[in-house]
Amino acid sequence: MRWFVVADGAYPGSMPLFDVKVRTDSRLGRRTESIFGFLDRVNRPEFAVVRDLMNGWFERFPAEAHADLRARFSSDDPGQSLGAFWELYLHELFRARGYTLKRDPEVPGTSRRPDFLVSGEGGEFYLEATTIGYSKDEMAARRRRNVVLDLVDEAQNPDFWVTIQVPGEGRKTPSRRDIVPKLEGQLNSLDWATVVNSDGAQPEFDLHARDWVLHFRVHARDEALRGDPLFPMIGMGPSWAGYVDERQYIESDLRAKSTRYGRPDKPFVIGALCLRDFATDESIEQALYGPQVIRVPVVDGTGSIGDAEAARDPHAFWQWGQEQRATRVSAVLTARHINPWVLLEPHLMLWKNPWASLPLEVELPFRTATGNLRQNRLEFADATAEARDVLGLRDGWPAPPSE
Repeated sequence: MRWFVVADGAYPGSMPLFDVKVRTDSRLGRRTESIFGFLDRVNRPEFAVVRDLMNGWFERFPAEAHADLRARFSSDDPGQSLGAFWELYLHELFRARGYTLKRDPEVPGTSRRPDFLVSGEGGEFYLEATTIGYSKDEMAARRRRNVVLDLVDEAQNPDFWVTIQVPGEGRKTPSRRDIVPKLEGQLNSLDWATVVNSDGAQPEFDLHARDWVLHFRVHARDEALRGDPLFPMIGMGPSWAGYVDERQYIESDLRAKSTRYGRPDKPFVIGALCLRDFATDESIEQALYGPQVIRVPVVDGTGSIGDAEAARDPHAFWQWGQEQRATRVSAVLTARHINPWVLLEPHLMLWKNPWASLPLEVELPFRTATGNLRQNRLEFADATAEARDVLGLRDGWPAPPSE
């Protein structure tokens, strides 16, 4: 057997997921830094643990797909990178649970192929991995925000840190000279002892950077942290005002996948990783089954009203009024906000389609929602095995185990 020796361990067979190198950079990641780029350079022990885990998963992933997966995982595009990670995660999760996975299986009637055919006790099903992320315009805005915040963090001062509000978000990307020297100049004009003894009245000021307006509140560092070059400039924030209905984005992304493979001859499951910041299990539930509403009956001709009752507005992924939709999708398996170093709380949830033309009969170990059509309600069953246990992740992971 041939082995590649790397800083984090040794791996048999082909090239590992991460580059072979000695790592000496201990800086934490910048917001504009890619996931792969950060993991591949940082030398902190907890991230060596992450690289070891990812390399093990990669080694067990189908070898013929290594080049494609590694290229996508190392992409600067977070959607591409996290999409590749999600495929790796799902493959390892089902493999560790005892299932056999075939990559890119053929589906009768179409030349397109889903990611996996999953086989095990109780049957088999197709599994397609997807991410629910941001549009191009939203991603452009997020990139501008990340540049701004990284520039704020780049400013140096031994005595202070800041919190930020953004009363005016611009559409132009500021440069370093628009933010760093201006912020450093404001902070350098302050006296640490004066701020400490100000009875909580922190200095505040606005900074204009091209078409951006940033509002800063200044906080004094604790005495023991003065002069620490690794102490971050931004302590909390920033805050943006607004409201986002995540339900519409979830439903739209799932609908785009629902007909991609014609009418599969086996149950079809979409595995969806929700990357949107405010996505919750409630917003996923409403995207699939419809939002909850309160109905109050009014008696014709009398003006009197009856008792209010909870119901659903049947306009969602699986039902639009009286019409059942996406019947070729047997279930949706969702996770929220996980990445290679955030794995202990994946919020895995299996949502079964009550109108599926091919119901999912395989018993999966995840927390499951099933529609009880007779009683018109959702029924929830607890997980029989937690994903973290299936993957062998101990408490406190990825911090190295204490001696």
